Amino acid sequence: MSLVQRSWGGTQSLSAAWSLADVRGARNRIPCLNQGNATLESALFLVKARGSLFMSAPFASPRVLCVTLRDASVGHAVLDGFGLAEGSFFIRRFDHLHVRRRFVEVLRLLRSSYHHYHPTRIVLGLPGRLRERRRRIADRLAKRLAALGIEITVRRLRDAAGVLVERVRFRTVPELVDRLAAHFVTSGVPATARTRGGALYWRPAWYAAALALAALVEHHPRVAAALAGAGAFGLPPFHRAILAAEHRLTPLV
Repeated sequence: MSLVQRSWGGTQSLSAAWSLADVRGARNRIPCLNQGNATLESALFLVKARGSLFMSAPFASPRVLCVTLRDASVGHAVLDGFGLAEGSFFIRRFDHLHVRRRFVEVLRLLRSSYHHYHPTRIVLGLPGRLRERRRRIADRLAKRLAALGIEITVRRLRDAAGVLVERVRFRTVPELVDRLAAHFVTSGVPATARTRGGALYWRPAWYAAALALAALVEHHPRVAAALAGAGAFGLPPFHRAILAAEHRLTPLV
C-alpha cells in the first residue's frame, strides 16, 4: 500500500497515518523546512502531494475563482490543489461596451463561472492603484453574488504579491509572473502568456491566478502546499506565509 493510500485509509487522521519516518523524509526532500520554527507537524502538511493526495481524499479540494477588475477588461482564473482549472485562465475585454453594460457582463461572467467551475470561494481582485470607483463596483458585485451562498472577498494585488516576493512594488510584476509560472501555474496557460511580451498582455489573468493562490494560502495552506512545486518552498515569502497560516488555523495546544 502506498504512502498516500495509507494516509487516507479508513478513519485514521492524516497525522496518525503517516509515520515519523515519512515526516522526516518530507523534511529531507524540502530542506527549507528545517529553518525557523517549522515543526514535524508542519513538515507533514507541506510535503509535495499534487493530485494523488486529493484524489484519495474523502472531500473535494477547495477551489478559488478570481476575477480581477480593470476599467475595460477582467482577468479570470480558477485555482485548486490540482492547479488551474481547464479553460479558466483568460482575459475578457469589455471596452466596446457602455460602462453600465460592462457591470452586467462581469456579473454574468461570474455567475456562469460559478456554475461551471463550482468554486468554494470567489475573490474580486483590484490590481494597481486603489480607485474608489473600482472598489464600489467590487462591493456591488459581491452583494449581487451573495445569493450564491459562498464566501466572497475583495482583495488588492498587494495581498497576493506579498506571498511571492519580498518587497511589493510596481517593478516586481515580472518577478511575480515568473514565480507563478515556475512553481504554481505550470500548465493550463497559453504558451504566449509565458513570454516577456505576452505576460504584459496576459497580466490581468496572471493577477487573478496570484490572488487565487493567496486565498488558498490564507484559508487552505495545506492545499496551497500541495499545489506548489518543490522549488516554491525555497521562496521565503511563500514559506513564511504557509507556516503562518497553518499555525493560525491549527494552533498548538
